[in-house]
Amino acid sequence: MIPLADINTISLKLENVEATKNEVKPVNVTVSKMEEIWGVRKYTLRVGFNKRILSFVDADISNTLSDTYPSIELSALEDTVYISYASDNALVSPTNNGTLLKLLFRTLSYGESPLDLTSGTFNDSISVNLLTDGKVTIPIRKRISWLSIYNSNYNKKNIFNPWLNQKITIEYGCLVQTGVSSSKAIIRIYDSQGRLVATPVNKIIETSNGIEFYSWDGRDRNKNLLPIGLYYCHLEIIDRVNGNSETSVQPIVVAAELK
Repeated sequence: MIPLADINTISLKLENVEATKNEVKPVNVTVSKMEEIWGVRKYTLRVGFNKRILSFVDADISNTLSDTYPSIELSALEDTVYISYASDNALVSPTNNGTLLKLLFRTLSYGESPLDLTSGTFNDSISVNLLTDGKVTIPIRKRISWLSIYNSNYNKKNIFNPWLNQKITIEYGCLVQTGVSSSKAIIRIYDSQGRLVATPVNKIIETSNGIEFYSWDGRDRNKNLLPIGLYYCHLEIIDRVNGNSETSVQPIVVAAELK
């Protein structure tokens, strides 16, 4: 027996896309087969994303199933977008993977942002049970030593307090060749006097997009917590084929909370 399509079996999917840095990239929201007799005239979507890597720009209904521009709301944290659509005309998709609408994101940084399709409804009452997330990947496409440091838990860049068990994320990367482990990354931490205090990373870059990260706990090479002060994170990318290297440096502040 062949199962018949039913309004309660509608599925939604976000696509996986690759983009360049500082590009506005459309991401299709696709839907399974929808019939006119079902009378679907409304839908809502909620999509989360990494605001450090992406910013939401707009929705685009050109060449999609939607014929009316939806209502859009961005969360206070600017990491979730809410889409609400209503039309006088029924949505119809003769086959699977019809494009419901397009979400436009601007890429802010190298890396990868998941696109979390956390909820979807039709006609205010039909909850979509089959939701497929997507992602936007921004690989490094030129020979650079790329370094980004942030404290994601406390919304502060380059500042953390290891004495309160905080950690800071050191994200780094370079151009890689597909299927070839040709680059080595060395991260060294220096104090304000230029003295080497830690080498938290010394490894081959193995990810396909050339980007990796390390969560540093603020300890020196002897596993002691570093005192409050200014430090410098030095990244060296070494080409294992020809020995050439690229470097970059960013500050890290070990700070106490103000009272």
